[in-house]
Amino acid sequence: MDEQIVIQRVKAILCEVLNLDTIDDHASRAMYPEWDSMAYLSVLSALEDEFQISITEDTINGFDSIPNILKNHTKTNPFRGTYRSYNQA
Repeated sequence: MDEQIVIQRVKAILCEVLNLDTIDDHASRAMYPEWDSMAYLSVLSALEDEFQISITEDTINGFDSIPNILKNHTKTNPFRGTYRSYNQA
């Protein structure tokens, strides 16, 4: 899957979970009070569903920003070409 598509899918997940209209490409938990611990778990679950990955205890703390999500997804599994349909960010 093309990196730009992955970024758009990640942004769509974050917008949906955090109830935002848009989100910056370099967004992090520190920038959004809505991205609290419960939202973090919801984001993880949505990423697992969307990209058919398994987040483990070794990687669970590496998904606190869009750049880290993109970097750490390879530690779980590469994003596959199929995904659920969230609204585009």
